[in-house]
Amino acid sequence: MNNILKNRFKMRKLVLLSTFSALAVVFRIFTFYVMGDTSRIVIYNIPIMLAGFIFGPAGGLGAALIADVSAIIYEPRWNPFFMIPASLWGLIPGIFKYFINIRDIRHLVIVEVLTHVLVTIINSFLIGSLFVHNLSWSFWAARLSLALPIMIIKMPIDIIILKVCIKRVIDPLVLEAKY
Repeated sequence: MNNILKNRFKMRKLVLLSTFSALAVVFRIFTFYVMGDTSRIVIYNIPIMLAGFIFGPAGGLGAALIADVSAIIYEPRWNPFFMIPASLWGLIPGIFKYFINIRDIRHLVIVEVLTHVLVTIINSFLIGSLFVHNLSWSFWAARLSLALPIMIIKMPIDIIILKVCIKRVIDPLVLEAKY
C-alpha cells in the first residue's frame, strides 16, 4: 500500500510540473514588446517560479528548460543561449526555497528582485554580445533606461500574483501531502 501512495505522489508531482511548464509555454505567447525587439514584458516567469518554489532547483530548472525548448515551435528566432536567463527564473527560487519562508512577502520580494535583476543583466549581455556586438557603457545605459521602468512596473505585479498563487496552490498541496 505504501508503494502505491509513493507512486501516486510522484505522478502528481510530474503532472503539476508539466502543468507549470505548459502554462509557461502558453504565457510566453503573451509577450508584450515595449520598445523594439529587445525590451519586453513577459509573464511566463510566474509558473516557472512557482515550480521552483514547489519542487526546488531541479524542478524549477526542468520546467524552465521544457518551456524554453518548446518555444522553438512558435519563435523562429529562438536562440539556445537565451535558455540561460530563462532557466534562472526556476533555479533561483528553487535554491531560495530552502533558505526563506516564501509565505513572507519580504522574502518573496528579495527573490523576485534578485531573479529579475540577474535575468535582465544576462539578457542584456547576450543581446549586446550576440546581436548588437556592442558592450559599451552607452549600450548598457540604453538597456538599463529601458529595463528599469519595466522592472519597476512588473515586479509588484509579479509579487502579488505569486503571493496569491502560493496561497491558493502551494498551501493546499502542502496540507494534502501531510495527510
